[in-house]
Amino acid sequence: MISLYPPNTPFPVYQQKYWWSDKWDPLSYGKEINWNEPFLKQIQELRNRTPRMNLIGLHQTLENSEYVNMAHNLKNCYLIFNSDYNENCLYGSEIESSKDCIDNLMIDSCTLCYECINCNKCYKTFFSEDCNECNDVYFSKDCIGCNNCFGCVNLRKKSHHIFNKPYTREEYEARIKEYNLSSRASLRGWQKKTQDFWETKGKYKHFHGLQNDDVSGDYINNSKNIHNCFIVRGSKNCKYCMWLIVGNNEDCYDYAQFGQNTELMYEVMQAGYQTSNVKFSYLVAAMSSSIEYSDSVYGSSNCFGCSNLRDKEYCILNKQYSKEEYNEFIPKIKKHMNEKPYVDKKGRVYKYGEFFPIELSVIPYNQSSAQDFYPLSEKDAEEKGYSWSEIKLTEHEISLSFDKIPDTIDKTDDTIIKEVIACRESGKAFRIVPDELRLHRVFNLPLPDCLPEVRQKRRIGRRNKPVLYNRACAKCGKGIQTSYASERPEVVYCEQCYNAEVV
Repeated sequence: MISLYPPNTPFPVYQQKYWWSDKWDPLSYGKEINWNEPFLKQIQELRNRTPRMNLIGLHQTLENSEYVNMAHNLKNCYLIFNSDYNENCLYGSEIESSKDCIDNLMIDSCTLCYECINCNKCYKTFFSEDCNECNDVYFSKDCIGCNNCFGCVNLRKKSHHIFNKPYTREEYEARIKEYNLSSRASLRGWQKKTQDFWETKGKYKHFHGLQNDDVSGDYINNSKNIHNCFIVRGSKNCKYCMWLIVGNNEDCYDYAQFGQNTELMYEVMQAGYQTSNVKFSYLVAAMSSSIEYSDSVYGSSNCFGCSNLRDKEYCILNKQYSKEEYNEFIPKIKKHMNEKPYVDKKGRVYKYGEFFPIELSVIPYNQSSAQDFYPLSEKDAEEKGYSWSEIKLTEHEISLSFDKIPDTIDKTDDTIIKEVIACRESGKAFRIVPDELRLHRVFNLPLPDCLPEVRQKRRIGRRNKPVLYNRACAKCGKGIQTSYASERPEVVYCEQCYNAEVV
């Protein structure tokens, strides 16, 4: 069994299929309230006893997609994370409603796309960023409604352009053929040249987003009254939220990851799918409501301090109560949490109204998404009270060096899927899977020579971090808040100047 949890975790771990079955009873782990101990300590004791899913997701909506995490409604997908409603997609994260895509970050409604970041409704788009409704586009950035473009930036509804210069269809096709885009060595050179062109010739709006009304943050689309939020789609009246990648979320605050028809979410992580009125909880989904201080609760309502619970109501610490008993106990528990709060190893006090203490996290810091945005050493993490756990990788005998992978896909035969390949950057072992080979042949692009983790980190490094800086518009001097730090080379405009210049 593969799992997102290290082998030394204190709780039992079940395969997803078994966890969702009726072969075990979450209520059998129920415990009485102990009024002599902090309530958060009692929750932690319960969490350490109850079984957790090896991978997070709605197992019943996954078809031939065993190696995914934080996902639902997938078919024939492999090693994608925080993604939903996809078919035949491999490697990457935040992939929504897409088909036949490989190695992408933050794409929505795309088909046959490769190595793209923040692209929507694109078809046959490769090595591109921040593009919308584009077809047959290579190495382009911030383009909308374009087709047959190469190395372009800030274009709108253009075709047959190379480095923003127009060509006839015949001239364009002849030049693209000369560029030899089926060669790995050639692609590597073009990637550097085009990214340099983006930086020197591009003009950038202070945030990434389309069709918004009164928003602040970055990577926000189709939203209204959204502030200090990052990577949010189709939401309104939210603040301090991130990764609400499935839309229709309202009235949420301090809420990270997932979404989809949620409302009244406060201090919540990894929750969604028709869920409402959830506070101070982690992993609450599948039409749950009125949940507090709970972890891994699905299809339930009116639960407080529960862990790994399914289809229940009026439960406290996984123990069933009547509606009347439940409503009588909840005010007493909140009062108890204030009078006898949890105190962590650093002396920090947690009363009612605060999220779980970080030292109670079930995920070590270095294996969490936080490490991608705010990397820490083991020493620094432990000083802050975060847990740490190194993964011991299985040793594999390398059968093929990265420099022996054919430079073009037409010279690559089916035996490549049997090889154990040494990554060009890390030296670690990786393999090519059959669907990956098939789609690369459709793309007419060479196979990668680095393992998926390296490719993903490279993409994350190109996305702006969820931090806002105060700086001035490069054209009118107006003060703006932007995720582009002042030392970055991009020319950044306020929205009004950007629209006048680019749109």
